[in-house]
Amino acid sequence: MKKLLGIFSLLFSCLLFLSSCSNNSNYDIVVTNFPGYDAARAVTKDTGKSVKMLLAPGSDAHNYDPTPGEIASIINCKMFVYVGGESDEGWVDNEILGIIKKDVKIINMFDVLEGSLYEEEDHDHEEEHDHEEEYDEHVWTDPTNFANIVEAIKDALVDIDSSNKETYEKNCNEYKNELTKLDNKMKDEIAKASKDVIVIADRNPFLYFEKHYNIEVVGAFPGCSTVESISASKKATLINTIKNNNLGIVFVLETTDIKNSAGNDIKNEINSQISSGSYNGKNVEVKFIYCMENPSKDDFNNGKTYLDMFNHNIEVIKEALN
Repeated sequence: MKKLLGIFSLLFSCLLFLSSCSNNSNYDIVVTNFPGYDAARAVTKDTGKSVKMLLAPGSDAHNYDPTPGEIASIINCKMFVYVGGESDEGWVDNEILGIIKKDVKIINMFDVLEGSLYEEEDHDHEEEHDHEEEYDEHVWTDPTNFANIVEAIKDALVDIDSSNKETYEKNCNEYKNELTKLDNKMKDEIAKASKDVIVIADRNPFLYFEKHYNIEVVGAFPGCSTVESISASKKATLINTIKNNNLGIVFVLETTDIKNSAGNDIKNEINSQISSGSYNGKNVEVKFIYCMENPSKDDFNNGKTYLDMFNHNIEVIKEALN
């Protein structure tokens, strides 16, 4: 009986997969997350190429598993872009690379940035790891890394579709120029700032940002942490960092509910200390900062780009550092 049930389950899965294949729209480019999506969208502007992002906007990239229909869209595409970190490396290796067509261009962001990767940092060791140290996957928080990813996507597109080479190159150059402008703007604001540390009461996916701009980013957990609540000791550490540096902003990531966040708890604690007279520093606000890995539904539907999100980060970081 168990064997029959196993056979039936396998047949049912195959039928479901085939049904998904037949009903699923074909896309020229399939990407796992928003940075890849935004880069591909920018480079293919005015060419009519279709781009699909696998992650549902607002969902957690670290818990994603592809559906049969999504696997079909990868198999049938002309280019597949993924990060290569712990969030997508496993399912891509196990479910995709063995069945994808040989003529599909594959871009692994880690391969593009080989030699420029940093191991994920876990300063407080609140999490126990039963695996080897992983590279932090949020490579796009350094805009120079993101520019290299944009360039790699352009080069692959030219190989696939040389008839649109001039358009791809024009779009790529224009986009990279905008990235350079924002990079320089962020550098200027940090250079003028009176402080050099920010606090994120959330996951901290800004290791590459921190290294590139030489500022300190103190977060509750590493960028790919699975911990869901901040301990009392960690909150105390974040509160002390805010008070020691007289900061007026504590950050949370863009998909975090501010009202129910640890950042809001920290704000209330510090502002209560100000009211009681036990602390005479700045009142604290909670603001969101873009990780840009996977934006909210509203931001995605409103067409927010990496450039828009990075520009928002410039403004709130400028405020936090002064």
